[in-house]
Amino acid sequence: MRVKLQLSKDGAALSDGIYDITDADSFGKACKELWIELRERSMQKRTSIGDLFDSLDQWLVDQLNGARLDITRAD
Repeated sequence: MRVKLQLSKDGAALSDGIYDITDADSFGKACKELWIELRERSMQKRTSIGDLFDSLDQWLVDQLNGARLDITRAD
């Protein structure tokens, strides 16, 4: 089934995409792609390698704290 996954926080979309979900594995892979997109966006905002590695995972957790994942059918 094709579904739209949209990750949002405080009413603003953080990431979204349309994925083919057939089982738990494909759902996990779709969520992984959303995570990678957010992580890459974080890397673009950092100015030094040290800053990047010190804050990367913490930034992602902060971004996802209170976030909401909406799943809708994409026909």
